[in-house]
Amino acid sequence: MKNKTNYYVYAYFDPRNYEMFYVGKGQGSRKYAHAPDKAGNATERRIHDIEQSMPEGPLIRIIAANLGEQEAFLVEKALIWKAGSSLTNISGGQYADNFRPPNTLHQSLPGFDTVLGVFFVNVGEYVEHRNWDDCRKYNFLAAGYGPQYSRQLYRLEVGAIVVAYLKGRGYVGIGRVLAEPVPSTQSFSRAKHCSARLQLSPDRQIQRHRHGLCQSVPTILENQRNRRRGERDQPEQETGRHHQRR
Repeated sequence: MKNKTNYYVYAYFDPRNYEMFYVGKGQGSRKYAHAPDKAGNATERRIHDIEQSMPEGPLIRIIAANLGEQEAFLVEKALIWKAGSSLTNISGGQYADNFRPPNTLHQSLPGFDTVLGVFFVNVGEYVEHRNWDDCRKYNFLAAGYGPQYSRQLYRLEVGAIVVAYLKGRGYVGIGRVLAEPVPSTQSFSRAKHCSARLQLSPDRQIQRHRHGLCQSVPTILENQRNRRRGERDQPEQETGRHHQRR
């Protein structure tokens, strides 16, 4: 059975300034369903106000046609998001959770601007400047000796998984980023020759040895997946036992 494509997205415009003030989706005569009402909702009051000075009422225009219902929902929401608070729509439309919250363009939002992942960081040691013992003790990673190195830390987002690599030792630790990188002068003097640092949340399931090879990265990731899988499966097993007892 073919999907119906007789949906459309329409908009109401104020003919006095051509401002779009309402967006909707529908079929047939749905676009004419909004009536003027002095005591009604915001859309009805706006139509009433327009008709007081212009009897022909608002301009009603189809913005997109020949759509499936879900396509119409998506186009409707895109227009609502773009127009924002200038609309009289009561509802934010379908797919609201898939759209960036309003007034957040100045922010870098996880899930929209960034994708959390697993990153590998070379924790190179330099005598008197930086060593892995300090990284372990204070839960941080650092980079320096030029912006070409330090700026890489600014690619890491809060919540990302970081795997530390030490030359000659292999992968020595894993952690989760807890804070955005800052210049080392804002952190502590021991790392004054580093350009940026990160606060990390250590994974206590993984032992990190100064003079020994830690678990391999594939093993680390597999252990994490197994642990999450076990957490998901546990409620189902308990539910199953509950049904057996009944």
